[in-house]
Order: sequence, then structure tokens, then C-alpha cells
Amino acid sequence: LCLTNTIKENHTIANLTAYPNPFTSSTTLEFNPTVTKNISISILNVVGRTVKNIPTKKLQSGENKITMYLSALNPGIYFCQINSLENLQTIRLIKR
Repeated sequence: LCLTNTIKENHTIANLTAYPNPFTSSTTLEFNPTVTKNISISILNVVGRTVKNIPTKKLQSGENKITMYLSALNPGIYFCQINSLENLQTIRLIKR
């Protein structure tokens, strides 16, 4: 009998924050992927409709910052989703 241990890496996007939040024209996402990965970013309105997509980017592990220019959005509540193959994270944004 042979036993094999499988260790699954933790491929998370840690410490997701947005500042300023609330914002008027732009906000900066800050987060720390644990490994280098491709991510896509979507901005959704309160009913879940995508109002903006940011092209897929390859990010290195460690601290990353992405400034999003969202002055065309109407004031209100939005959700920002960061999606990788292993993980989906959402943060609430408030546009003034």
C-alpha cells in the first residue's frame, strides 16, 4: 500500500481594498495575490449587470495596485469583482 500526500496551494487574492471609497471619479484597488496569475476585473451595478470590464492582466504575487477611472458611472453603489481561475473576490464601491 502506497499513500501519497497531495498539497494544494492556496491561490488567493488577499487584502482587497479600494481607496478612496466613496470616490468621485477614480478609485485604486490594492490587493496581494499569493501567486502570479491572470485576473479580470468587472464593475457591476446593484442588479448585477456589468457596467465596465477591465481587460485581463497578469499580476505578480505580492502587492498590486490598479487605478480605475469611473467618472462615467452615475452616483450609487457598485460591486467590483476580481476573478482568477481559482478565486473570485468582490468589494463594494460607492460612487458620489
